[in-house]
Amino acid sequence: MEIIPSRLLASPTSAIPPPVETLHHELPYDKLSWEDFERLCLKLAQNESHVEFCRPYGVRGDKQEGIDIFARKGNAKMFTVYQCKKVTKFGPAKIAGAVKLFTEGEWLSKTDQFILCTQESFVSKKSTDELIKQKDLLKALGVQLIAWDGHGLNSLLKVQPQIVYDFFGENWTRVFNGNHALSSIIKKGRALKKSFDEPSIYINRKIVLYGDQLAEFLDKGVDLKDLISQEKRIALLGAAQTGKSIELRKLVSELSKESSPYYPFLINLNTYTDKSIKEYIIGINELQQDKIVLCLDGLDEVQSGSFDTVGRKIMEFSEDFPDSIIIVSCRSNFYKTALENLSLNTLRNFKSFRLAQLRENEIEQFLHTKLGDKTDNFLARISDNNLRGLLSIPYYLVKLSEQYANKGKVAGDKAELFEEIIRENLEADCFRHFKQSVDSKISLMYEVLKKLAFLMEFQGKRVCTTAELQKIFNPSELLVLQASGTLFMKSGESDTQWNFINNNIQEYLTAKALSEVSFNKIKEIVSFRPDYKKIKPIWVNSLSFLITILDEKIGARDVLLDWMIQDNLDVIVKFEIEKLDESIRFKAFSKIFQYYKTEDRFINRNIFDPKELAFFSRSERTIDFLLKEGDISQGAISRSTALELLSNYDFRKEFKAKQKQVKELVKKISNIQTNRVCIQQ
Repeated sequence: MEIIPSRLLASPTSAIPPPVETLHHELPYDKLSWEDFERLCLKLAQNESHVEFCRPYGVRGDKQEGIDIFARKGNAKMFTVYQCKKVTKFGPAKIAGAVKLFTEGEWLSKTDQFILCTQESFVSKKSTDELIKQKDLLKALGVQLIAWDGHGLNSLLKVQPQIVYDFFGENWTRVFNGNHALSSIIKKGRALKKSFDEPSIYINRKIVLYGDQLAEFLDKGVDLKDLISQEKRIALLGAAQTGKSIELRKLVSELSKESSPYYPFLINLNTYTDKSIKEYIIGINELQQDKIVLCLDGLDEVQSGSFDTVGRKIMEFSEDFPDSIIIVSCRSNFYKTALENLSLNTLRNFKSFRLAQLRENEIEQFLHTKLGDKTDNFLARISDNNLRGLLSIPYYLVKLSEQYANKGKVAGDKAELFEEIIRENLEADCFRHFKQSVDSKISLMYEVLKKLAFLMEFQGKRVCTTAELQKIFNPSELLVLQASGTLFMKSGESDTQWNFINNNIQEYLTAKALSEVSFNKIKEIVSFRPDYKKIKPIWVNSLSFLITILDEKIGARDVLLDWMIQDNLDVIVKFEIEKLDESIRFKAFSKIFQYYKTEDRFINRNIFDPKELAFFSRSERTIDFLLKEGDISQGAISRSTALELLSNYDFRKEFKAKQKQVKELVKKISNIQTNRVCIQQ
C-alpha cells in the first residue's frame, strides 16, 4: 500500500471556466479532472486528520474507480476512511454499493468513521432515505457515516477559501467565498513572497541541453525563466565562473516581482546544514506547489563528506513537493549526467542543462557598453596576451574589462589576473582599516588568507566558524582577517560562520600555498596514502591553478604534470580548461592518445568520454595532431580514434580553415574505415 501517491501531492491542473459574477453557493466539481478531485479530497482530509495511507481501487475509467484515504484524527487509535468517487448520477444503489465495498473490506474493524466523498449532492428523497439507511447500518457496526457530497463539500469549502483558490482559481474564490477572503489570501501570499535584488552586473544568457552542441550552434537556447515552464527538475551545470549563480540570482529577482505568480527561494548550499530543505522555507506548506521555484546554488560547494547527504535531502524535497520547480547549480566535474537515462544522474530524474557560451556579438556588445571606443585596443591587448578564450567566461570578461577600464592594461595570464584581483582587494581593505601601516598589513593579510585557504581546502570546507578561526590565528592575525571583508566574509546573515567570497579565490590561494612547498610534499598532501599516486578529488581545482602558477623555466610544472599524467589522466581531463594553457592541455592529451596507441587499443570510454576529451584538448594544434594520426599510414585503431575525436568539432563554427583537410582525410580512408564519422559541414 502506497503512503500517498506522488500524483496526489501535485498541484491541480484543471482549467476551470470563470463564473458569472454573482455570489455562488456551489462550486463546479464537474469541471475538475478525476485527478484533481482526488487531490481536493486528500487536501480536505489532511486539514482535519493525519493521512497515513492512500489506496486506489478499480480501473481508471471504470464505473467503480476511486481512492481510499486512511487517516487518524489527533491521537485516535481508530481510523477515518475517506472513499472518493467522482462519478455522475450517484444514486441510492451507488451509495449502498460504496458502503458494501467498505464493510466487506479489511478496514471495517479498524475504523470508527467512514466518509463518502462524491461530486453529486444527495438531495433527492431516495438518496436521502438510502443515506439514512446506510448510516444506521454502519452505526450498528460502530462506524459513523458522513457524506461529503456536493452539498457537504460546499459547506466545508465555504470556510476554507485557500483550497478553493488553489483548485478553482481567483474568480471562483471571489464569488464563492467573497472579496474579503480573496484579499486575505492574496495579502498572505505577498507576505510569504521573498524579495531578491537583481545582480549588479548581468549579461543575458541562454540555456541549452547539456551535451547538445548543435542546439547552441543553431541558437536554440532559451531563457531560464522560460525553461521553468517546460521543466520542473533542472540541473544547471558548468565550470566555475561561467555565470550559474548570477543566472539563479537573476531568475529569483524576476520571479519575486509582484506581477509574477511564482514564489522563488534561493538557498546557497555552501552553508547548508543537516536540516531538511523545507525547513529553510517559511510557510512552504501554505503555498501552491506548482508556484514554488526552489533554486539551490552550488551543490559542489557543500562541506566535505556531505555531498551524498545533501543529494538525498534534495531528492526528499523533490518527492514531498512533486509539482514544485527545482533548479540545482553545480560544477560539471562534480556531477554525473547520463543523457539517455535520467535515473542515473547524480540527482535522479533531473534533466541536465548548461549556459550557452557567450557569442562574439554578445561579448562585443558588453565591451562596447563598458569600454566604448577603447574596445578595439582592449581586444588587441587580450589577443597579444593569448587571453581571448577567457572572454567567453562572464567572470573573466567582467574582471578583465574592469581592469583595463581602471588601469589601462590587462593581465598576462590567468594566474596574474587572480593575483591582481586579490592584491587590489587587499590594498582596499588595508587602506580602509590600517592607514598607518598599509604595506605591512597587506603582507600579513595575504599570508593569513593563504594559510586559511589551505587549511579549509585540506579539510574540504567552504565555511569555517569563529571558534575555529580563534584556534588557528593569534589576535593580531584575527584582526587583519576580520578586516579582509572584500575577500573573506560572514556567511549570509550568520554571525559565526565565514567563507571566501568566491571558491576560485580559496582555490587560487591554496595553489599559492602549495607552490611554496616541495614536489614530494605536494604529493603527500593531495594524493592517497601509501603510494601517493591517485589524487584526492577535493584537490582537482586547486591543482589546475597550481599548474598555471608553477614556474615553467625551472621545470616544476613539467615535473608535477608528468607525475599527474602517470596515474591521473582522468583527473587532468576534468580540469577546468580556462585554467590550463593550451600547451599544457595538448601535452596531457597527446600522452593519453599515445598511451593507448602504444597499447594498440581503443581509449577506455569508462575513463575518458570522447566528447569530454575533445573539448579538453580543442585547439588547432590538436587538429593537426589528429589529422596526422588519422592518416591511412596509421593503424586502424589510431585512425578510428582520431576521426571520432575530430567528429566532436563543429567546423562550421570554429577552426573553419581546417574543414577542408578533415573532409579530404575522411574521403581518403572512406574505403577502409569501418566507423562512420559525421563531420559537420
